[in-house]
Amino acid sequence: MSRFDTSSSSTTPKTEHASSSPPTGNGQSPPPTDALKDALGHLGELRAYATHYLVAKADRIKLSIRNLGVYAALGVLGLIIGSATIATAVVLLLVGIAGGLSALMDAGLWAGSLIVGGVIVLGLVGAMIWFLKWFPKATRARTVQKYEDKRRQQQADFGHDVHERAREEDRSKIAGQ
Repeated sequence: MSRFDTSSSSTTPKTEHASSSPPTGNGQSPPPTDALKDALGHLGELRAYATHYLVAKADRIKLSIRNLGVYAALGVLGLIIGSATIATAVVLLLVGIAGGLSALMDAGLWAGSLIVGGVIVLGLVGAMIWFLKWFPKATRARTVQKYEDKRRQQQADFGHDVHERAREEDRSKIAGQ
């Protein structure tokens, strides 16, 4: 029987675990053994509620993981479709440019294709060389700036920084020798 009996036509709640013995005539509460029996009766109810709560939480986690998997699959599918669409558009554009150059030069299709392909390859090589020179410089500059900011913050917070402390340690070691 549950705490609220829904099988009867009555809408008033019915309590399941009432004290097994009524209060004594002088207004005192029931003996401790009856209170213990009553509390133990409520432990089963508490266990059922806790189990219900934990199962609901586990189902919620499973649903979140399932949704994450669905969205990840949709994202991968979208990435594949988008990449294929862009690649197709770029190929069509380059073929069109090559055909136009061939028509302008009144030469075979091979001439326009050779020029467009060569320009694309040279452009990619130039971009890679630029990136390989720029990236290490930019990364080093960000790292140096980060440590300079930390050193300035130490100076503001403590009146000295890590470099000054290191110099003091070196001086004390030299003086101690």
